[in-house]
Amino acid sequence: MKRWCIGVDPGFRETGAVLFLDEGEETPVAAATWSCTNTADDDLPRAVALAGEVVTQIIAWIRKYEIEHLDISIETPIYKRNAATFIKQIRLLQEIESGIFHIVEGEVKELWLTEVNPITSKRLATDSGKATKADMIRCSPYRDTEVRAHTKETLADAWAHGLAAWTTGTRVRVTGLRVAEVENEYEDGHEVSGEH
Repeated sequence: MKRWCIGVDPGFRETGAVLFLDEGEETPVAAATWSCTNTADDDLPRAVALAGEVVTQIIAWIRKYEIEHLDISIETPIYKRNAATFIKQIRLLQEIESGIFHIVEGEVKELWLTEVNPITSKRLATDSGKATKADMIRCSPYRDTEVRAHTKETLADAWAHGLAAWTTGTRVRVTGLRVAEVENEYEDGHEVSGEH
């Protein structure tokens, strides 16, 4: 069984995703970045638009590479003295994860999700939880990629997040996740549970 992973680095300035096949070296097969340039829009439409692009790309990769078993590892935000920014970041994370749960899940036989904090990603990529952006780029396969500096950082971070998929203890199986059932359902004031 081939073990595929996608590392996702969510951000309003730029979101990145890196696809790689685990063959001992975690060499990227494909990567993509997105930015939401219309900052005049409310946060919710921006988050939904970015999440939609990420989910669309993940599905394209699944179909192109005929992926059946997939791990997705996504960075969780850390509060840094700005509640408004933190809430925006959480909203973007939730929108991407919602797309993974409800849309991507139906495209594969098995899907796993890992939420990873940036310190863990830094440690996995550089052996130091205090690594700088320059350290992350230097240790990543994108160090010599000819793109603007921020895009290089985004790709390096997404790659590092992907490394957490099989190394942290927070991996959750998404396929076949059935933890809720309809208990009572009503139409026009009458119970219709059990009529389906």
